[in-house]
Amino acid sequence: MKVPIAKLINELFSSHLKADGQPYTNSEVARALGNRLDATYLSKIRKGQIPNPGRDALSLICEFFQVSPTYFFPELDLQSSPGPRTVRAALRATDLTVELQDRLAELILELERQQQVRQPQGGGYEESG
Repeated sequence: MKVPIAKLINELFSSHLKADGQPYTNSEVARALGNRLDATYLSKIRKGQIPNPGRDALSLICEFFQVSPTYFFPELDLQSSPGPRTVRAALRATDLTVELQDRLAELILELERQQQVRQPQGGGYEESG
């Protein structure tokens, strides 16, 4: 289940506190970012009024709180399984025949499944979804 962006951002505000133990305000975050992110826009994101903020806004929030973009998009984590579509797209970029691409994709996905069975506690690759 996908976590709403507003909840993720509010968790950042709750967990990344100022030196005095207080949470940052939207205005403080905006000022610290050189007003590249408007405090009112940030407020609307936090209230869920903007459920799908732009890439630039999320990037600035990551910059301020010093978190990786994978905080918002865990599927970008390089340790997660690429999934069938990504494997097939990568193979299409080769000069291999379609038949060989299909066979390799099946083999790669089967090997990943076998690895997951051997490492169920998060060691190695995991499928996201």
